[in-house]
Amino acid sequence: MNPDVRFTRYLYNNGKEWLSRSLFWEHSVNGSICWHIYWLGGGKGLPAGNWDLKLFTGSELAQIGKFKIGW
Repeated sequence: MNPDVRFTRYLYNNGKEWLSRSLFWEHSVNGSICWHIYWLGGGKGLPAGNWDLKLFTGSELAQIGKFKIGW
């Protein structure tokens, strides 16, 4: 991404939006970002379930990731 591009991250648990956040890209064109989500559970950890992480640049879906906790 180019510097100063607005992007939005959406985190879903079992299909329900759990968190979203919009930011401006502050890294180089070939930069990367590591988003630590372990603290989002308020010190209790994240709830069990099927999780999806979606990254949008503007209205365009740029990337999607999936992971599972528990079960």
